[in-house]
Amino acid sequence: MADISIQFHALPKEIMPVFRSFVENAGAHVVSINFHPFQAVEVAPSTLGAVFEDPSVRRLAVTLQSPILPVRGMNEFLDNNPGALLLEVGRRSAEGLNESWLTARAEDAGTLTEWRNFAKLLRAMTRAGAVAVNPETGETGELKNHRFSPGAQALEREGVPMLPAAGTSRLRFKG
Repeated sequence: MADISIQFHALPKEIMPVFRSFVENAGAHVVSINFHPFQAVEVAPSTLGAVFEDPSVRRLAVTLQSPILPVRGMNEFLDNNPGALLLEVGRRSAEGLNESWLTARAEDAGTLTEWRNFAKLLRAMTRAGAVAVNPETGETGELKNHRFSPGAQALEREGVPMLPAAGTSRLRFKG
């Protein structure tokens, strides 16, 4: 079983066209996932612009076959749709820009090849290299593999905090 895991900062409007193009070329299915309350709904690729703009959508799942829905929660979704590609969409808020995260675990070689193709596209639109800074102590730690888009880098240069998925550190991008 192989894993894909890419943590990055990007504006949803930067990710959306690459994501839509990938989904359309792969003939994949997209599920919009909201929390509190949990809701998983298949969406058409033509509606992805609105989906990426909707702050209530926290995650998108991609499957190569029709997704098995309805489900009551994320664990049930993953049990019913093994090998799904997940994209956690980092949103901008008053606190800063939240981290995005692309993850997948697939046993099927064809599925894994498709997910790796999207990972390549994501890597091509981002650069690697960040430093995590503890705002209380000033201590730093290098994040060589953390990626960022031009839009996220522009916001960070303007002073918008880059927020990690968890914890209180703030990220600074190299380059």
